[in-house]
Amino acid sequence: MQFPGVNVLWHEDIDTDFMREACGLLRNRMGQPAFFNSDLIVQGLTRYGIPREHAVEHLPSTCSETSIQGRSNQAGPMPYVNIALALLYAMFDGQHPITGAREGPATGFPQTYEELKDAFLTQLDYAACRAIEEGNQGLLLESWYRPFPLLSCFIQGCIENGRDFSRGGPLYTLLQPEAIGLSNCVDGLAAIKTLVGGEGRYTLDDFRNAVLQDYEGFDDLRRAIRRDCPKYGNNVPLTNDLFAEAADKWCSAMEGHRNLYDGPIFPGFLGWVVWIDFGKETPATPDGRRAGLPLANCIGPCTGVQLKGVPSMLLSSAGFDQSRGLGGIVYNLRFSANSLKSESGVERLKNLLETAFSVGIFQVQVNLASSEMLRDAQKHPEDHPNLLVRVGGYLVPFALLPGDAQEDVIRRAEVEL
Repeated sequence: MQFPGVNVLWHEDIDTDFMREACGLLRNRMGQPAFFNSDLIVQGLTRYGIPREHAVEHLPSTCSETSIQGRSNQAGPMPYVNIALALLYAMFDGQHPITGAREGPATGFPQTYEELKDAFLTQLDYAACRAIEEGNQGLLLESWYRPFPLLSCFIQGCIENGRDFSRGGPLYTLLQPEAIGLSNCVDGLAAIKTLVGGEGRYTLDDFRNAVLQDYEGFDDLRRAIRRDCPKYGNNVPLTNDLFAEAADKWCSAMEGHRNLYDGPIFPGFLGWVVWIDFGKETPATPDGRRAGLPLANCIGPCTGVQLKGVPSMLLSSAGFDQSRGLGGIVYNLRFSANSLKSESGVERLKNLLETAFSVGIFQVQVNLASSEMLRDAQKHPEDHPNLLVRVGGYLVPFALLPGDAQEDVIRRAEVEL
């Protein structure tokens, strides 16, 4: 591997000193290690009938998607699905707001928040069903064009079944569709509920026109969205509930289905770097985001949102049972550069991570590089060859990221530990 990652699989019986030392390693400011809630992941795997003795041998296969070492395929997460578009389709009768192309079921042009929310859940269900179909097509194409004869010799089931790694040979063949842009959907729905359904200051037609015009001429509406509406990540009941309901719909639409090789489908929320590319092709969204800007980079708050602090951020997503997100979940946290300078800072991080996992968080990864260091690395990359950051579940040299990804890392909220 070019940039191998180091991960800690936390469980209730983990050695306290080991956990403390692992947190201290983050002083290297290279994002190593990331932390996974092993107890939660094992719980999710056993729910699918996977024996505990196999489930406890899980690993994040590339970023944060779940694999079972030596026993499962590793096709990578696929497909990635832009669910921010699902909200736009709900606003525009299942059509793309700019091209007019039919992309989802006809759910009308909602006039109330309740109608919009119902339409969104319908579009999300449709997107999940299409993801299963597309993912199965991907598995079929891999079986035709990507054989792995050597790897098949080392994965349980392939020799026994007489099948290649890419043709359903492993003991467990997994399909892992990923939803991108969930936090944008939550903030958009919260804005519409507040400004349309609650205060009546604006109508859904106002929101539709703002999307079509990329908020040009709608400065007052965009200002109201940004300043007067609750934002996901601040432990507000409205946004917490919307997050849990949307995540539940994505998962429930897939749970119970089987993939091409009769293996389980693990829904996930892993963004890799797709949140950047999807953002480039996504029109303005009702959370105030302008067209072309990146979508949310993980299941945490949208970049640029004003936040109360880390506990509120984590609690905002804890209402959803994250053991259902075995396809992969990433939670990015960025602390000030000197947060771990003292032993007390390391202890606070350890306590924070253990508390996060105790309330059901799937994964946490930490960046400590200051904005000043990151800006300097943009200008003088040759001076920072070993500056690594966590993006979408994997580790990468900051200098190798495209400019928009660098900007998103810099704009992430830098919170106190």
